Amino acid sequence: MSNLSPFSQEIAPLSISYVIHATLRLYRDNFVAYFKLIIRAVFGPFLWQIPPINPFVVMITLLLFFLLIIIPFLPILLFFLIVPFLLIYSSYWTAKFYKNCALVSRMAYRLLIDRPETLEEVDYKVSELWIFLWVNLLINLIFSIVHPFNNGITDALTQATIDKEAFTNIAIILLPIQTFLYFWLIARFYLCDVILAVESTTGINAINRSWQLTKGFSIKILLVILASFLVILPAYLIAGIPFFLFIISIYKLGLAPISSPENTWIINNIMLLIASSFALFVVWFLSLPYWQILKAVIYYDLHSRRS
Repeated sequence: MSNLSPFSQEIAPLSISYVIHATLRLYRDNFVAYFKLIIRAVFGPFLWQIPPINPFVVMITLLLFFLLIIIPFLPILLFFLIVPFLLIYSSYWTAKFYKNCALVSRMAYRLLIDRPETLEEVDYKVSELWIFLWVNLLINLIFSIVHPFNNGITDALTQATIDKEAFTNIAIILLPIQTFLYFWLIARFYLCDVILAVESTTGINAINRSWQLTKGFSIKILLVILASFLVILPAYLIAGIPFFLFIISIYKLGLAPISSPENTWIINNIMLLIASSFALFVVWFLSLPYWQILKAVIYYDLHSRRS
C-alpha cells in the first residue's frame, strides 16, 4: 500500500480524487476479508437460527410447543417472556452489525498505516460490543430530533399559533435550517464507529474525538460522501431498472384484477419488482464495505494531519 499511505502533505486535506482512489483500491485488493465481515454483520442473526448451527433453537422451539399444549394461559406468559428476549436478541445482533462494519474500517486503516491485521486479530483486539450500539443509538436520536422532515421542532414552535399561514411560513424557514443542520451533524459524527474500532476509548470520547477531527472539514466530508455516492450510483440505477419498469407498467395500464386474462402482465411485473428488490439488496450489501473503507480513509487523512 505504499502508493496509498502515507498521504502526502502536499495534497490538500480530503482531496476527493485521492480519497476515492484509495477507497476503491482498498476495496478491490481486500474484498474477500471485508466480505466475510459483512456477511457476519448482515446474516449473523439468520445463521444463528439455522438448526445445524445452533441446536439450542430447536430445543427451545420444542419446549415451547410442549408447554403450549399443557398450559392454557401460556400465551400471556409467553408475552412477558418472549418480548424481553426479542428485545435483547435484536439489540445484540444490531450491536454485532455495527461492530462488524466498524471492523472493516479498522482493517482498512491498519493497511493504510502499513500494519495490517487479519480478521481474527481485529476481532480479538476489538472486544467491546454494546458500546457500538449505544453510541449509534445516541447519534440516531440526535438525528431524529433535527431531521429536516421531522415536524417536532416546527410543531413545538407553533403550538400556540392558530394562523395556518404563520405556521407555513415558519415551516418554510425551518426546513432549510434543519436540512443544513442534519447534514452538518452527519459530517461531524461520521467517524465515531471508526474511532471506536481503532482507538481504545469510551463512547463519549469517541463522539468528542470525531467532533474534533472533523472541525473545519464538514463541507469537504459531505463533498467526499456525495462524490463517493456518485461512483456507485450507476450500480443502484441498473439494479432499479426492473422497479422502474414496474412503475411504468402500473402507470400506463393501471391496476386491474389479476384474474383477467388480458392482465397477466401484473404477475410478470410483480416478478420484476421482486427481482429489482433483490438486486438493490445485493448492491447495498456489496457497498457496505465501500462506505466503511471510505470512513477509514477520511479518518486516516484527518488523523495524520492533526497528529
